[in-house]
Order: sequence, then structure tokens, then C-alpha cells
Amino acid sequence: MNGAFLGDGKKYGNKAARRKAAAHEMGHALGLDHKANGTLMAKTMGHISSDARPTTTDRNDYHALWD
Repeated sequence: MNGAFLGDGKKYGNKAARRKAAAHEMGHALGLDHKANGTLMAKTMGHISSDARPTTTDRNDYHALWD
């Protein structure tokens, strides 16, 4: 998991940023890699949507791995 956002002391970000980091890291746990900006699996926090919900791209990538 992302220690900077989720570790002891929660060094960076607010509750919303920690939610985005947790959702993104769960995507990695499910086998997803970094993808385009605007998806939950974007490479940097600033490019993940504020609602931290999987996009169509994220869902399609998940189904490609697990269906």
C-alpha cells in the first residue's frame, strides 16, 4: 500500500486523497496496472477522479483479467 498516504501519521493528503490512494492500491491488489490519466489506475494521484470510483476502462481491464 501507499505508505505516504495510508501509513502511520498519514503524511500527505486529506481524507479524499487517502480514499483515492486506497482505491488505487486495491486495484493493484486485483492485478491492475497503471493506465491513462482520468482512470482509477492513473499513475499519479492528481490524475485520479475525485470520486475515486472505477471508470469504464478500469472495469473493462478487471473483466479482461478475471472473467
